[in-house]
Amino acid sequence: MGTGYRHRTSGKVWDEIQPHLGGMQVSVLKYMDQVGRPVCNYEIAEGMRKPINTITPRVNELVKKGFVRPYKIQQSPTGKSAQYWDLEPEFPSPISLFMGRTR
Repeated sequence: MGTGYRHRTSGKVWDEIQPHLGGMQVSVLKYMDQVGRPVCNYEIAEGMRKPINTITPRVNELVKKGFVRPYKIQQSPTGKSAQYWDLEPEFPSPISLFMGRTR
């Protein structure tokens, strides 16, 4: 269901990276990949049914690690301006790799 990103990182590299990610970080990456479009923290929290205060730090960590990038600021479902996030295209699909598939 992703957006057809052109991922250039091999599954072998992902195997080396994955142990450095926490469980919630992996869950956020999987959710973002499933949605297949840029999302804000509120949408991730609602979609995953988790408190936003558990999502925001994980997204920030993923940005610092280079898995997620800022997309743009736009109106969120709450009516407020929010930063929307997108997966970095140079990394493979988290779902594909965790399930042994490639796009």
